[in-house]
Amino acid sequence: MLTREERSGVMKILNVLERVRANPEDLSPWEDIKNHVVKKMEFGSYAKEGWMEIYVLEKSKAAASWANRIRVIFRVANGEMEAKIVQMH
Repeated sequence: MLTREERSGVMKILNVLERVRANPEDLSPWEDIKNHVVKKMEFGSYAKEGWMEIYVLEKSKAAASWANRIRVIFRVANGEMEAKIVQMH
């Protein structure tokens, strides 16, 4: 079960990803999640497959690493963007 803040963060991130998918040249949607950590995955099969991860909670709301366990991960494969919600740790 996601908390209210996690659900809100997931919806915001998926909205941004949909806008980027629709118009990849427009970088402005990324501004909507500038307070979220966005980075390449570093370990495991997801990293090998080129997935990126976005922390669902904003940086200020997740000072403790245990509090920010939900990620939206995404990649572009075969010209299509795919996204998943995963629990880390």
